[in-house]
Order: sequence, then C-alpha cells, then structure tokens
Amino acid sequence: MMMNGIAALLLSISALASNPWIASGTEQSPAAGVVQEATRQTSSTLQTITHSFLKGQQAEQQRNFVMAAQAYREVVSASPEYMEARYRLSQALRRVDPQSREALEQLRFCVEHTSEGPAQIGYRMELASILADMGQSMDAIKELEILQWQLPNDPRVPYRIAELYWKEKDFARAGAVLDNLIRRNPNLGESKLLRARIYNQEGQHQEAISLLNETLQAYPNNQSALLERGKASLAVGDATSALSDLNTALKLNPLNSDGYRQVAQARALQGDGEGSKRALSMADTVAKIPPQQAQAFIALYSKERKTPAENIQLGSQLATYGRKDLALSYLEEGLKRNRGDRSAWQLLGMLRYENQDWAGAVEAFKASGQVMRGRGTDYYRYMGTALLNSGNAIEAEKCVNEGLNKAPNDRALLECKSQIEKARQPVQMPTMTSIERNRLQQLERKRRWMEEKEGRR
Repeated sequence: MMMNGIAALLLSISALASNPWIASGTEQSPAAGVVQEATRQTSSTLQTITHSFLKGQQAEQQRNFVMAAQAYREVVSASPEYMEARYRLSQALRRVDPQSREALEQLRFCVEHTSEGPAQIGYRMELASILADMGQSMDAIKELEILQWQLPNDPRVPYRIAELYWKEKDFARAGAVLDNLIRRNPNLGESKLLRARIYNQEGQHQEAISLLNETLQAYPNNQSALLERGKASLAVGDATSALSDLNTALKLNPLNSDGYRQVAQARALQGDGEGSKRALSMADTVAKIPPQQAQAFIALYSKERKTPAENIQLGSQLATYGRKDLALSYLEEGLKRNRGDRSAWQLLGMLRYENQDWAGAVEAFKASGQVMRGRGTDYYRYMGTALLNSGNAIEAEKCVNEGLNKAPNDRALLECKSQIEKARQPVQMPTMTSIERNRLQQLERKRRWMEEKEGRR
C-alpha cells in the first residue's frame, strides 16, 4: 500500500522538476535547491520506512513481537497513513497482549481511514475480534452488523453475532439469529450445533436432540455434536444413548475431560458406582496434562501415522493417560511391522495382563526379552501368573522357582507358588452324607416308576 503523504511529496517534486524555468539556467537555482532538499528528505524518509518495515517483518519471523511492534511504530511515525504498517503493529501488539488498547486504536484508525472495500472489511473483522476478546461484545456486534450489510451472503458474520449474544447469555437474540441463519443455510453444522447448545441450556432437550440428529447425520464424527447430544440424552434420562455418543466422542479425542465427566454421570444413572469413579478419575488425569503436551498428543493422534514408531509412541502415551483399551490396538499395530521394539512388547504384555489376556501376555513378555527380565522379581511374578492362568502350570512353577532362587523371601513369589501348588492338586469330590444318599435313591426310584408308568400307556 502506497503512503499518501510520501506519494504527495513525490508528485510535488516531479512537478517542480518538469518546470522549464527550473530546468534551464542558473536563475532558477533557489527553486532547484528546494527540489534537491525535498528529494533528499524524501529519500531519507523512504529509507527509514523501508528499513523499519523490513526489521518488523524479520522480528515477526523470529517471534520477537515486542521488537516487531517497535519497528512498525517507527514506520507509522514516519508515515501515519501507511495502513499496512498500522495493521501489522496491531497484530504484533496483540501477540504481546491480546487485550492491548493500543492495538484496538490502531485498528480503529485503519477502519476509519480506509475507503470501503476488501481492505476495510478485513480491518473491521479484526476490530470486531479484538473487541470481543476484550469483553466488549456489544461493540463487536455493532461492527459485525456493518459487515453483515457489506457481506450479506457470508454466513460467518451472523454466526459470530449469534455466538457473541450466546456468550452474553442473551439466548433469545442468539437463537433468533441462528434460526434465520439455519433457514438460509440448512447445511451448516456449526450453526445447528450452537442452536442445539442453546436449546440444552434452555432445558429444551428434545429439540436439541432433534437438531443434533440432523447434524450428526451429515457429520457423524463431529465430537462436539456427539458430546452435546450425550448431554441432552442424559438430561432426559437416556444413559444408554448418552454413553454410546460419549464413548464415540472419546475415541475421537481421548483427552476430553468434560466427556469423561459426562460418562461418570451416565454410569451413576445406571447404578454403576465403580464405573462412575473410574470416569471421574480419568477426567482428573487428562485435565492435569499440560496444554502443550496435550496439543502434541492430539496432533499425533489425529494425523495419519506412517511408521511403526508413531503407532508405538501413540500407544505408550495412551497407556500413560489411562486409555489402555485404545493403547492396546496402537501398540499391536506398531509391533506388526517393528517386532524388535522390546520396550513396546513389555508394555503390551502388561496391558494384556491387566485385561487377563494370559496367553497374549505370555507372548508379549517372551518377546520383550531382557527388558521384562530387567524388572527383577516382578518378571517372575507376572510371567508365572500369566503362565498359570493360560493353563501351563509346569512352566509357571519353573518360572516362579527361578525367581525364588534369587529372592527366597519375596512374598509375591511365595504367594504365586502357593497358587500354583493349589492348581496342581487333583480336585476331590465332596463326600455325601447318608441323608443325601437316601434322597438320591428315592429320586432314582421315582424316576424309574415314572418311566414304567409312561410305558404302560
């Protein structure tokens, strides 16, 4: 964007230079001096602007937004009508402080001093955004209403207006804007989702379910819609439908603490106290994950994984976060193509052990090699128990005895040996009393009499 002040100065210099009186003879030397001075000043100003603007861009690339803001201030100071510099200044200021008053004023200037067109529309959108971020929702709505007049067919603008009314808890106005938007654009899932959320907040849960059914028919993997329909189903007492939606949503995003809290409510509604406690524990676990760590996990979880290492990494993280059901499948997928990852085999063995997949645990423990054996007596206890429960009592006894040779007083191993000995003892039928024998004889005589009676017929 060309600076108006600088452009005017260049035009005046051009006019002076084209004057024939100035161009000929020494009589015009005073005028010529004016041209030279003006040219020198213009060149200096342009150099300042160019240097500072480039410095601001470089600082932005280095994510040093304080330095970027200072550089763009220098540009604005040299050329107050350079809108691009003001806009970049506002952006840098917002990265330092999302509620910067100076950023707000710079954007206001851009809006007020730019002629109507795409550039002004962009500036006004940013102005509405910063007003909303600063809690000035009604002022933001005023700017958006102007945009709505300028962009009558852009559904993003009325949606944003409805969203701001919703945040101000003005459900009636938000609902009216959304109803009109949905009539004009029936395929917009985001608008239907927000309208359903308002229905839920107003206690109109069946209306919410109906609208969410439409949304999920078009977008079956929309986790926000699944969570919202789960909430509505809970409100009408349908815990089964709620759990179906919630479990699907939590497979799409295993780190949604709100989803686990809703699962806890659904389990409690079904009378499953233990299940409710587990869900609440999961909610607390994922809520404590640092945001950056959670973002990195979701990025890995949602992308297409092309290497075994990525699946193994994802499975390991899922196990850490408590989603052992999902962790199993990702570890198994990764180990299909990378069977040499001993640590992954050890983790898979422990997960299968907890799921009482005894044969699978034995397989994984063996594949883990020295990694599992490095656990000391734990290896003999886990492997011994898995072998016993998979039906191999002889190998289980050998494993436990090997462990006891190294740690004779290990209580866990002694208990495991006791269980093996009990399992290997033959099962003895209980001895019947004389009363029980007489009773069985009577029943046998009665059975024969009935057969003979049936035969005589």
